[in-house]
Amino acid sequence: MNQGDDSQLMGLVRDIAHESAMESDSQQASILSAGFAKIAPLVVDPSPRMIEEIATIIGTAQIAVANESLAIARDLTVTPDVRALASVTSAVAFRRLRQPQRSLDAITALKSSGSKWIFINSLGVHLQALTYIGQIPSGLDIGLKLSKQAAEEMPDNSGARHAYANFLLEKAIWQTDSHAVSRELLETALNEVETALAISEWPKFHFTRGRILLRLALDERARNEGLRDLERAILSEERNSIDFQERMLTYTLERSLAELRREVHLAKIEILKQETEVYKEYDEKRRIAESEFKDTLQAESRRMQGQMITILAFVTSVFAVVQFAGGVFGLLEKLQGKNLMWHSLMAMGAISIILFGATFLGAWFVNRSFRATAK
Repeated sequence: MNQGDDSQLMGLVRDIAHESAMESDSQQASILSAGFAKIAPLVVDPSPRMIEEIATIIGTAQIAVANESLAIARDLTVTPDVRALASVTSAVAFRRLRQPQRSLDAITALKSSGSKWIFINSLGVHLQALTYIGQIPSGLDIGLKLSKQAAEEMPDNSGARHAYANFLLEKAIWQTDSHAVSRELLETALNEVETALAISEWPKFHFTRGRILLRLALDERARNEGLRDLERAILSEERNSIDFQERMLTYTLERSLAELRREVHLAKIEILKQETEVYKEYDEKRRIAESEFKDTLQAESRRMQGQMITILAFVTSVFAVVQFAGGVFGLLEKLQGKNLMWHSLMAMGAISIILFGATFLGAWFVNRSFRATAK
């Protein structure tokens, strides 16, 4: 199908969706039957993404479309391709209405539609994976496994690549304690969603990429780009879709959370900065205290050393005087001379003065030297 035919087809699809939105529930069956009958012949060798986009535009136009499309999908009087198209429409509509079991019923109808589309099984796997989006985190592992399978089987399907990116993102958020593993998951998710955007533009794709970029927080530029993606999703989302208000709430909440995460991040930086300053101040005070204690200990040690030297010198002087006196008195006993005794006493006094004077003078110089060293 060329670009002109594609534009004509999507124009018809939007007309049908608009008519469905304008009519009452009782008119939905006839509008949808006629609409699918017009679309099916134009869908020649379609891509799975084309079918999904057609189903999304029609399926989200009116709440009643979900049930009426499922009824058409089970109607054996219509062509297999009409049943297949109605099945996908019903599956998408029920998922957007958060009714996963009913969406699975529509997927079952798709597989038994009898259509010759070669991608029916892979598209069914993709649609089945999407039913687990509303069951996170309990259904995360199953959804991740199915979305990966669909992305591998339909690498050119932007919806499948985006779904895989979305589950990788949720895995990084809900089930990963390791920062390194979480970052690896986010980087893989970013690659997947950017591949999806390179294939086709869709509001939800920008929303998912914005969420990933804001959580990766590579730098300020990436953060701003993530915020722009959220804004783009908000501005380009279909206003008439059945879950528009819910999506707007989700988009705006994510934007608010991004601002909150930024404030928390800045607060953490400030706290770490203050902690660093406190640690530096503590280390400086500890260093000063250790230095002062060391100086005090050295001064006290020198003072005690000086006292010990003084005591040793004094005791040594006493021993010297005693020994000198013993020698003098022994000499006096032998000589028996008064004048000699007087001179001996004078010599002992002189020796005592010299010894004790030298002792205390030496101790004074030693203590003075210790005090000078301590200063």
